[in-house]
Amino acid sequence: GIYATLYHEHAVHAGGADFVFRGPLSESLNIALYTFGFRLMRKKDAVPYYKLPFCSHYPFAALRTSEGCPFRCPYCASELLSDAKYARSSAADVMNEIAELYSRGVRDYALYDDAFLHDADNHAKPILKSIAHFGLPVRFHTPNGLHARFVDDEVARLMSNFKTVRLSLETTDRQRQRNTGDKVTNSDLADAVELFKQNGFKKDELGVYLMYGLPGQELPEVIESVNFLKSLDVRIYLAEFSPVKGTRSWNDLVQNGIIEDAIDPLLTNNTVFSFFYSGYDSREVRSLKLAVKAHNEE
Repeated sequence: GIYATLYHEHAVHAGGADFVFRGPLSESLNIALYTFGFRLMRKKDAVPYYKLPFCSHYPFAALRTSEGCPFRCPYCASELLSDAKYARSSAADVMNEIAELYSRGVRDYALYDDAFLHDADNHAKPILKSIAHFGLPVRFHTPNGLHARFVDDEVARLMSNFKTVRLSLETTDRQRQRNTGDKVTNSDLADAVELFKQNGFKKDELGVYLMYGLPGQELPEVIESVNFLKSLDVRIYLAEFSPVKGTRSWNDLVQNGIIEDAIDPLLTNNTVFSFFYSGYDSREVRSLKLAVKAHNEE
């Protein structure tokens, strides 16, 4: 898991567990669990996939069509959590997985890829076309933000059975966009939203994650970004920045004396970090959150 991997020593000494496994899913996890009487079944695929044999009757399921991420954002721990190179499953393997889960009653699927639309012509589009071809009455959701730059008319059309679409935008500030990976511009996002709307998506199905509390980010920049998203008439999901140990953002905060490398992990949680370390006026943040809530409810 995330905590067990990024804060392994802390988890070992403070967690009270019999055993703490660090790193991505692998056969070594199977070996460790076997000592406790469990055995995982592995799907033979480019992307490792394990499941417990007794978890088979839920009407929803998490689905990953790739492992790792081709991007290296300064605040993200994806490369720390997976020691494997970016790998993707074939459309046939993904459909086999969906078909198996469908036979067990699953109708809702949450895609947890870090970059589902990356190189869409060779990955997402074949998968989406395969899903459309079989015509199963299922619904898909993208709790992980999609990259707006890779949305074209074909992608938006093929995603017609997606009921929860989330796009990602760190900020509308162009320089900060460059500093955080240069994955999306304001025009990229606006174009993607327009394409989805042209293909029948409504406001309650379209949402955008907007980060705030990034190192050096002033509150007026966040307010400007919120106003931009309001103009696109999409749901806004404010995402508080929280530093992750081992990332470039973490190292910058340590070097600048904002935090200590040995800071208690609880203080880096997004529920408290921005409150203590962003420098924002808590009343202004509360007012902004209420304004976003009112916009989302319109």
